[in-house]
Amino acid sequence: VCGKELLMLVKKDGTSCALGAAKNGNMDVLRCLYELCGKDVLMLVDEDGWSCALVAARAGHLDVLRCLHELCGKDVLMLVDEAGRSCAYLAASNDYIDMLRWLYEVCGKDVLMLVKKDGTSCAHAAAQDGHIDMLRWLHEVCGNDLLMLVDEDGWSCALFAARAGQLNVLRWLYELCGKELLMLVDEAGRSCAYLAASNDYIDMLRWLYEVCG
Repeated sequence: VCGKELLMLVKKDGTSCALGAAKNGNMDVLRCLYELCGKDVLMLVDEDGWSCALVAARAGHLDVLRCLHELCGKDVLMLVDEAGRSCAYLAASNDYIDMLRWLYEVCGKDVLMLVKKDGTSCAHAAAQDGHIDMLRWLHEVCGNDLLMLVDEDGWSCALFAARAGQLNVLRWLYELCGKELLMLVDEAGRSCAYLAASNDYIDMLRWLYEVCG
């Protein structure tokens, strides 16, 4: 009786029926909305730029991402929010390695190389949270280029790992990229050693001395 207009209505923050369904992993509702309203309803974003694909990625709903890709194509998976967060970034942040592998299969390397507006990459997120298997896989498909990226303040994966106390991540980064990555400093001149000392990471400081001299 009300037609498409009602189903396209959004909350004051821009949240649509489709966003709610994607967040909750309800593919039947998404398919119904697509049948009634077409692709447009699945491409709506809220006031912060969050799309159906982004909320599904954050919640770990790989099946929802597959559904959205089937209905809307690759474009829906490449959308980013106002801060520049992509589906790939959210997958890396939450250690959803199966999701990240799938995104690579359907979108290619480009989706893995997307960075936030501040320059933070998938690798930064994985390094900070200690997701070594994720970093290993990212290196397999993207090489050193991704691991050597720095954000707008000069922060590298190694600096993110050092600040978070992720010594195992630093060891692994050293094996792949060598001393060069560990020697990078941010725009303020902070090094891995400075961050280790500032946070009382004695074992990290000793190890950095051993490998960097």
